[in-house]
Amino acid sequence: MTEDEPAHANLLRLRVYARPGLWLVIGISLAWTVAIVVAPLTIPPGKVVGLAGAANRVDYASLWAQLPPAQGAVYYLGDVECHQIASRTIFINGNEMPVCARDASLFFFITAGLVMAAVVKPDLAVSRAIVGMLPARLRKRLDKGARPLLFTWLLAFASVAPLGVDGVMQLVTPYESTNPVRFLTGVPAGVFLGLLIGLMIQSIHLIPSARRLAQSEGRRVN
Repeated sequence: MTEDEPAHANLLRLRVYARPGLWLVIGISLAWTVAIVVAPLTIPPGKVVGLAGAANRVDYASLWAQLPPAQGAVYYLGDVECHQIASRTIFINGNEMPVCARDASLFFFITAGLVMAAVVKPDLAVSRAIVGMLPARLRKRLDKGARPLLFTWLLAFASVAPLGVDGVMQLVTPYESTNPVRFLTGVPAGVFLGLLIGLMIQSIHLIPSARRLAQSEGRRVN
């Protein structure tokens, strides 16, 4: 495609680069994001309400044991990593989701980022793969020396900053965030993290080929 062609023309030419490792991670991530929505939908309304636990510990094991096994397992896993505070959690079908609004956003958009990585041309250097996503003119300017790495660090900071600022302000000021804000600030961080993980998995798949190529070129020189 030439630079003058409309950008939407690329939609007809998407190529899927995902290798088995990435497909596996996408499947696991997608299954989890579906599970945290389906679990509150498939238990009676009002069954999971009023939680106020702490992160990185199980606070409500006895409650999860009262749920059907599949839903109980999803809520148990959510309890392991999330505080599940009711005021900071989205309700579905009259029940709290298994994780808070910010975590739900991260999980949803990590999956989106992983899917995005499936159609990005992989590279041994993840930063070069990220720069390769840019329009041709920007790519030519940034794909030199250490610029891809610098751009990736700046993109990482920009993606995480909204989430970090919102979270830190809650800790050090009287400010209390809202669920819509918590969800929205998780979007860029989730997409970037999913994209980064996906491209790292893709780059690992390239290592054997790169080694074989290096060995072949070494034999030619010798």
